[in-house]
Amino acid sequence: MALCCEVKSADVVAEQVKAHKLDPYKTLDKFVSYLVDRGLAPKNVIVYVNTATGFLRYEDIEIDSYKFKTKVELLEG
Repeated sequence: MALCCEVKSADVVAEQVKAHKLDPYKTLDKFVSYLVDRGLAPKNVIVYVNTATGFLRYEDIEIDSYKFKTKVELLEG
């Protein structure tokens, strides 16, 4: 997730989300696009996004399931 946001680590992403500099849903959507652009299979994209979402929740960043489904496009096409 850090690579798609061009920062040093996922911790920096979490700090920026907490500081309201990044929107968590736009960040996750950007992460999906980053993974798809690299040719990952759809199931792998889902695994990576679930891991990133879990990390954000671990960092006490609330990810609403409804908002996630409406704002993050997991599969293109």
